[in-house]
Amino acid sequence: KASAVHGIAPREYIQRISINIKMPEMNKREGYYRPPTMQPDHPTGEIAKSISSALDNIYQGCQSEKGCFGLPDNCVSEKNCDFLMTYTKSPSEGGYRIEIAGDVDGSSGYVAGALSMDESMGDDSVMICRTENGITDVLMAWNPGKSNDILEDSKLGISNEATSFMDGRIYCSFVRDVETNIMGNDFNLDTDKYNLMVAAGGVGSGNSIGYHTVGRSVSAGEQISLGSFASVAGKDDSARTLHACFMVVAWVFAASAGMLMARYFKKTWRGSKYRNIDQWFHWHRFLMGLTWLLTMVGFVLIVVDLKGLSQIPFSDNPHVVFGFLSTAFCFIQPFMALLRCSPVDPMRPLFNWLHWFAGNSAHIMGIVAIFYGLKLWKAAYGASLLLFIFVVSHCFVHIVLTIGEWFINSKAEQISNNIPMQDEHGSQTPLNFVDKGEDAPGGTFRKAMLAFYIVVNFSITLALIIMISG
Repeated sequence: KASAVHGIAPREYIQRISINIKMPEMNKREGYYRPPTMQPDHPTGEIAKSISSALDNIYQGCQSEKGCFGLPDNCVSEKNCDFLMTYTKSPSEGGYRIEIAGDVDGSSGYVAGALSMDESMGDDSVMICRTENGITDVLMAWNPGKSNDILEDSKLGISNEATSFMDGRIYCSFVRDVETNIMGNDFNLDTDKYNLMVAAGGVGSGNSIGYHTVGRSVSAGEQISLGSFASVAGKDDSARTLHACFMVVAWVFAASAGMLMARYFKKTWRGSKYRNIDQWFHWHRFLMGLTWLLTMVGFVLIVVDLKGLSQIPFSDNPHVVFGFLSTAFCFIQPFMALLRCSPVDPMRPLFNWLHWFAGNSAHIMGIVAIFYGLKLWKAAYGASLLLFIFVVSHCFVHIVLTIGEWFINSKAEQISNNIPMQDEHGSQTPLNFVDKGEDAPGGTFRKAMLAFYIVVNFSITLALIIMISG
């Protein structure tokens, strides 16, 4: 696989790696050495082996000789972080030695560490380890809010860099000055305390990086000093996890099953009505009510946790837009149902189509939002594959039931044009409808397909919840 290594080697490997570079020139105005912009070279196998060893040993000394903070939670003790930031004071180098490492999808991307005054993104000093177009580099940036701007002087306060990108894993080691002034804000690593952030994502356009669509973690509790090597815990992410789980249960399981019941089971279980209301309507109402409740609770959870709507740019990930539209359509559905007119009212066909449109729009946008939402989790590929299997099985069951319904109706010489509009697309048949108490032909077939659908759907939903929670 392709690899690129350049920069100044970490001090523990200085005798093992020899890389020819230009001596840095003094920046007289700023009063520090600015390393030159490095182009990727073609390292020998021994150099690549040395850098690989540095990555393998990155956890050595964590919480005793250096501070370590990574994603997911508890990954430092288990030595399996997807993204990691380490820091230790290095008086001989005149600052703090910082390492940033993590997995990058494809040939470009970034892992970043940041120093923040709180647990929210905004007014943060960001150190970016980025690989793009075959060049791996360290850049200084600033978060003015929910966005990121690389500094005009992208090497402000950093020196002694060593960078590599091998086998999909990026690594940067550098020294940051004890004192820096960034966008009018003073940062003193000796005296000040910070919340730490690590994040990863794709390379953005222009003088910025993309939103952290791959992952993000913020240190929780008291702010820490970079001179301390105490264990750093990540911010409680339970609200985000519950949001994801609630939305999966709502749209993958409850809404899908509830809409299936309304579409194909109005002529099933006619002999077992409850309070003179068809069984399909009881299940439809319960499942769609569950969908509404989980969606509203999930929406409130994430808004409270983020202190507002997420500001992920649509071009980076449209999860927020699709999720918001799905929630809006879902919210109005029960109120539309309360306003439904009589089955014989001339406006009933309009109500039926509006109810059908809002429900299907909410469902489709909900599934699309989940697809994009899974990209914000590290287990995105496996979870997305499961969701794709759900979509295939969902469409398969609908196609089979539609064909079966057509075949059975044709065989029984039933004329579909005689079925009222509300029976085809409405939310329910008349609640006080009285019939002979017999199921329409094909009841066993429909029940078998429903059993298959519920088993597959429930299994996929459970697997997605496990992956998200894990």
